[in-house]
Amino acid sequence: MWLKYVRPMLEKEYPDINIYLATNERLFSLLEGENRVLRRQDLTRKERLNFAHIRELKQDVDSDVNVVEEFIKECGLNFPP
Repeated sequence: MWLKYVRPMLEKEYPDINIYLATNERLFSLLEGENRVLRRQDLTRKERLNFAHIRELKQDVDSDVNVVEEFIKECGLNFPP
């Protein structure tokens, strides 16, 4: 759920971009009440067309690489801020 805390950094760096988070049903309750949060299963093919870019971050349990940290680096942000 790191993205919940990283999203404000991203929104500050890129103020003209609306960043949505989508998660599976099991984790949705952790984000419920937040703005721009969707259930992953609600992202139908038609609804996906409304987004300019969708990036799926998926952690490999056998990997030591943190996909959120890698994403932050790709965005050119310093972490921790």
